[in-house]
Amino acid sequence: MYPLQYDVVKDFEPVALLVSGPALIISKTAVPANNLKELITWLNANHDKVVQGHNGSGSVQHLCGIELQRAAGASWPFVPYRGAAPALQDMVGGRLDVMCASPASSLALVGGGLLRAYAVTGGSRFPTAPDIPTVDEAGSRV
Repeated sequence: MYPLQYDVVKDFEPVALLVSGPALIISKTAVPANNLKELITWLNANHDKVVQGHNGSGSVQHLCGIELQRAAGASWPFVPYRGAAPALQDMVGGRLDVMCASPASSLALVGGGLLRAYAVTGGSRFPTAPDIPTVDEAGSRV
């Protein structure tokens, strides 16, 4: 719009990591996979039936889902929601198969046995859920 005296890509450098928001790769309990490798195999074999939810295009959850598709070598439809709560309700209700969700919104449902967790996308396990491996520990590069 207006000419700038600097290049916004080349003239700036990051100085600090302000936010780190790992996601939790989860599914409805009817998905027969027991670990992340089995989930990716199942997603590839059933990609024509899989439906994945997320809480907004371009969100961490959406990008995590795109990376799941890359890892599975297949694609399936995404359903954008206006937030995590309605997406998680639909997952518990069986209308969604898989999702990358915020741990804050999904760990209670996983702990209650309403959803299944496969991996954390961050570099370390959550202290509140030490039995859920990281993606690297689970043997996949999602």
